[in-house]
Amino acid sequence: MLNIISNCINNSLIETHMKEILKINHSSRKYGLTLSEENVKEIIDYRNNVLKNQGKVEMDIKPIKQLIKNIYTSPFTNKEYYLDTINHIQEVFYYLKYESQSKISDIEIIEKINDFYNSSSGDIRTIKNMSQKFMCDIN
Repeated sequence: MLNIISNCINNSLIETHMKEILKINHSSRKYGLTLSEENVKEIIDYRNNVLKNQGKVEMDIKPIKQLIKNIYTSPFTNKEYYLDTINHIQEVFYYLKYESQSKISDIEIIEKINDFYNSSSGDIRTIKNMSQKFMCDIN
């Protein structure tokens, strides 16, 4: 019975998160970037897998929404890799969030990732390297 209740809550949360992320299309469309329902489902699944691999639970979708906004407004975002970029950037976000052990806020992490993204012209490998160096510097 508890498992059924848990699944219902989880499904409701996923549906709410999907609607929130899909709303981003209203703004991103003017940059020529949109996400389908299937894309959003993939983003949420990817996020949940990243969190599961780190042994974490996260209810708030606001950081991911802000990361997506930073990605679609950047001149370095390639339409062809929009979905992959979002997935990799959210992975970097959760890496920094949990490796920093709450030494820095979500907003500071998002700003740092945005700096990395723009200074590396959106190159994911470089962003991951910059993130690892940043973690060494603050720990």
